[in-house]
Amino acid sequence: MSRERMVAIVGHNLRLAAADPGPAVAMTIMPLFMITFLQGMGRAALEADGRTDVSGAEQVVPGMAVLFSLFGVVYLGIAFYQEHGWGTWERLRMSPASTTEILIGKLLPPATVIFTQTAVLFGLGALLFGLDIEGSLVALLAVMVASTVMLVAVSMAAIAMFRSINQLSAGTNVGAMLFGGLGGTLAPVDTLPGWAQTLAPISPAHWAMQGYTAVILDGGGLADVAGPIAVLLCVSLTAAVLSAWRFRLAEPKDWT
Repeated sequence: MSRERMVAIVGHNLRLAAADPGPAVAMTIMPLFMITFLQGMGRAALEADGRTDVSGAEQVVPGMAVLFSLFGVVYLGIAFYQEHGWGTWERLRMSPASTTEILIGKLLPPATVIFTQTAVLFGLGALLFGLDIEGSLVALLAVMVASTVMLVAVSMAAIAMFRSINQLSAGTNVGAMLFGGLGGTLAPVDTLPGWAQTLAPISPAHWAMQGYTAVILDGGGLADVAGPIAVLLCVSLTAAVLSAWRFRLAEPKDWT
């Protein structure tokens, strides 16, 4: 694997992202509006769940961070589909770069953007909304990294499965709301209907929220988030295996 080729692909995609920052900015601003609107509801939900002395930010900040990271699947997909629309994918495929170099070069920039957005949301949550993190910041960072890895792996699996950007967008919108809702991004899982509580563990968002809750509300450290992180990494591995089986560089994708 050539570091120079991979760096060149990463740099190219960073320049593309910088030339059109609208999606990244929107994915940061929209959660802040949602946090503003939902903080009171988050406080009520936490109090109904038996939590005391809470501001509501403990629920809605990680909740919106996880929910909007799920919508970020489309953002990662754009890095692939737009190359097909521009007619430049074949040029990239015929270059000396290997499949691994192309995938890392295409996925790393948007993954970095999404991780940064999550970190910014937590930082602004503390500054603007009174988010108080009781536990280890290292543990919080570990959950953020595991969540980002999971998101990238699931995104790659979705890219491999969907032929067009419209299919990916529709699937992402439905999946984000379904798995985000089941995972407790909008309200603690314990306050959801019984059937939703039963289904919650199938959602990767549930395990991300479990990790964040363990740190933010329960004052946990690395040992306390080991379980949620392990599940997120298992989801990542499963998605990576699916991607390796299904994805082909030569398969055409529809940008329109």
